Amino acid sequence: MSMNEYIDLYIPQIEAGMSYEAVRALAIKNGLSGKELNVLMRALDRHILERDERYAARRQAKESMWIGIAVCVIAGMMSLYALFDSEGHYIYIVYCIFGGGVLIFYNGLQKIKYLRKE
Repeated sequence: MSMNEYIDLYIPQIEAGMSYEAVRALAIKNGLSGKELNVLMRALDRHILERDERYAARRQAKESMWIGIAVCVIAGMMSLYALFDSEGHYIYIVYCIFGGGVLIFYNGLQKIKYLRKE
């Protein structure tokens, strides 16, 4: 088999989530060794890194959404305090914090939509 055929053989397994070590062990089990194994792993490194970057971007977008929700909840708690306080200027700070939380959440949501399109 040529090296391109080996690469095409292992790409679906990488996309399925197989780790670098597992791909290497499978290649050794299939009879590759030495220079051929190094060339194959070097060619597959790019695919593994791209998969990991996509996973990290999705995780970061989800975390951004949760942070936005948390900021909005904190602003909600602060609004209760602002209702009971005689000075009404605190409510404007609460509005700003809530707006920031909404923006953070919206940013994460848009990032997830963008990543799903890719």
